[in-house]
Amino acid sequence: MNSSFPASLAKKTFLGLLATGTLGYGVAQPASAANVVCSAINATSIASGIPPSFQNSCGNINPGDTFEISYTGALNVTDSYSLEVANINDSFTNSQAFKNVQFLVTGAIGSTSFANQAITIWPTNDFSNTGSPYLSRGQTDYVTNPTSNTFGGTPVSTAANFTLTSPQPASGLGTAGLIITKPLQLSTAGITSFTGFKITGQFFSGGGPFALGLGIYPGAFSPGAPSQILGNAYNIPVPGPMPLLGIGAALGWSRRLRRRIGAAKA
Repeated sequence: MNSSFPASLAKKTFLGLLATGTLGYGVAQPASAANVVCSAINATSIASGIPPSFQNSCGNINPGDTFEISYTGALNVTDSYSLEVANINDSFTNSQAFKNVQFLVTGAIGSTSFANQAITIWPTNDFSNTGSPYLSRGQTDYVTNPTSNTFGGTPVSTAANFTLTSPQPASGLGTAGLIITKPLQLSTAGITSFTGFKITGQFFSGGGPFALGLGIYPGAFSPGAPSQILGNAYNIPVPGPMPLLGIGAALGWSRRLRRRIGAAKA
């Protein structure tokens, strides 16, 4: 957490986006890394297994790319908020690796405003930078960045790496492999204005679609699905077929190579 951000906020963590469903499938190889930016939309349907249509989603992302989902608008500080990243592939077993996942908040504490501050939401410890997320399924390789703050004996960090494997056995959380942070009522952390957020990180490797978002619970948190999800989903494009010209060239080289090998044996 940025040292200028309130300590009371850092001891909490965020939860949300109960995800399942599919946008498209496939594994793509990294090309030149890009930063794929899109806006958070009302993605509440993801909790029922219906992700945004491809036209309304963040579109394609390739392994090695970074992502940023952003939202600008007034949100109620007396509501509770939670963050989730979910592997929403439901057709075949696949693992997705994420790195440097952060939650950035814009708002104010009284008359002091702040913008895009990374919040310490990821549980860790002082010795190995590992910990226990609030809730997860299909999660492995969880590691945080060096501890930023410690509150109530629980160290917390601003960023986390983890792998999510999907699909998981069907449950109230659908079939998604997911990682969820602890819910927070912002007013109890001293926040007086909440006007925007970003979810950022790197999609390091894997196939199948994934989703990220912020779940909103009216008032103090109570178990159950959020009343609204602000987030979005990314698709991993299926590698396209080799162009016909490329196939012909490859076959031509293959025939010439076989002839050369045959001539050498003669």
